[in-house]
Amino acid sequence: SHLKTKIASSVAKCERREEERNTVARSRCDRCNKPLRTCICSSLPPKLISTSTQVLILQHPREFRKSSLSTVPLISLVLEKCTIKVGYTFSILDLHLVQDCLHRGIQPLLLFPGPSAVSLDDCSNHDSEQTHLLQNIKSNNQLLILIDGTWSQAKNIIKQSPELMNYCQQIQFQ
Repeated sequence: SHLKTKIASSVAKCERREEERNTVARSRCDRCNKPLRTCICSSLPPKLISTSTQVLILQHPREFRKSSLSTVPLISLVLEKCTIKVGYTFSILDLHLVQDCLHRGIQPLLLFPGPSAVSLDDCSNHDSEQTHLLQNIKSNNQLLILIDGTWSQAKNIIKQSPELMNYCQQIQFQ
């Protein structure tokens, strides 16, 4: 009796899943990929915003899978110079934007807190070395690296990608 119930439940579950697969998905906007009812295109700028800073977003795969909730794909609809890479670990050899920046003699910026991170908040509290770093940050065409994920996921990306800490200047906001 118990076994029959389990089998019937399993069959019913398979039938439900098959029905869900055959159900037509709701229509989505071609530009923002949101359901038409929640399309945000009217709030996006009419043309991409151009900045001197190139943005590189390292996105954790779990964040990438949250496609309906993720805001990262929207950034490339707003910023002209935005690149998104998805993964658990990142090597400088695979990140051509980082290599290009290093070849130009500019240290990429990594937005990640830590004891060696330069604070971008209050310039009056910086020592002369940090003030010099801030002036360099403001004067050059920069590469800004952002990590998209929960704090735990971001920490794991940093832990599994030690080259990021070695080759990039950490920056933070208080």
